[in-house]
This record gives sequence, structure tokens and C-alpha cells, in this order.
Amino acid sequence: ITEYPAGNIPSLVSLINVNDRQVTGFSYNDLPSPNTGPETQAFSAMANAATAKTENNPFLSSSSTNATAPPPIGFSEVVFGKGDILEVIRITGTGAQYSTLKTLAETAYSKIG
Repeated sequence: ITEYPAGNIPSLVSLINVNDRQVTGFSYNDLPSPNTGPETQAFSAMANAATAKTENNPFLSSSSTNATAPPPIGFSEVVFGKGDILEVIRITGTGAQYSTLKTLAETAYSKIG
């Protein structure tokens, strides 16, 4: 959570969204934006998953279709702004689910003055 001049928030959200997708070795997928206002970007990253598709994205579902496969390594992130507040929420690990990220982001957004 950081405070910036409100006029800078849209460009900062875009900049962070681009910069945080630059780590090599990951495949990035857009996620549906949570209810955190118009200045929101959400995405997931999976290690070495160049062919990952949204419907096969473990961040959007609560269970794996193949119980014997090792869980994917990655993270999901939402970046949003409200007024002069910029917030980045990242969940890292094999159990990261979009529903958890969405709930955290929407709760945080509602608490910002």
C-alpha cells in the first residue's frame, strides 16, 4: 500500500502491471478484475507454462484435474488504485486461488477511505 498523487494512479497501475509480468520463465494470463474500481489489473503467472489457457489456470479453480501431477508454481496478483492509494496484492504458491485474491482485493478496496 502506497500513497501517490491521485492523478498518477492510472499510470502507476499500468506500469506495475507491465513490470510485474517481465519475470522470465513464466506464462502470464489476465484474470477477471475484482470489484476494485476502474484502475485495476489482475493476472496470474505460472512457471514454464507457455501453453497455459485461462480454463486450465489453477488460480481460477479450487481443484486440480490431475491429482498425480505436481502442482504448478506461480503467483496471482491484483494492482488497483482508489483516490491517492495504490495497492498491490500478490498471492504466491501452489494453493493460490483467484477467489481468495478477489476477496482480499475487494475487502481492501472497501476499507480505503
